[in-house]
Amino acid sequence: MHKVLIASVLVCTLVLVSACSNPAEKLEITTITQPRPPLVLADPDVLTLRSVGWLVLTKDNFEEEMLKMEEKGVTPVVFALTTGDYENLALNLSDLRTYLQQQKAIIVSYAEYINE
Repeated sequence: MHKVLIASVLVCTLVLVSACSNPAEKLEITTITQPRPPLVLADPDVLTLRSVGWLVLTKDNFEEEMLKMEEKGVTPVVFALTTGDYENLALNLSDLRTYLQQQKAIIVSYAEYINE
């Protein structure tokens, strides 16, 4: 029994040692560079703004202008701005225009970077 055990240990040892003596095949890694596909973006729709009519009302022409609107069948509704509020409105629109131009420049830069 003792001899069988020694023989088994020797056989197992030989199998393990012989398996390690055969080196594995070398793995070859290659890198393939593929060109980036072009960035295809549709142009944004053209912005078409609607016409807005402004009517300047003062103490002197308020009643006259209200009568003109009623004669035309227009229901008079007044949204009032002070001079300062009108200036703020104009500045806000200018800020929006600047912001949109900045965003457009960023988008163009990204597109140019991606399409290099």
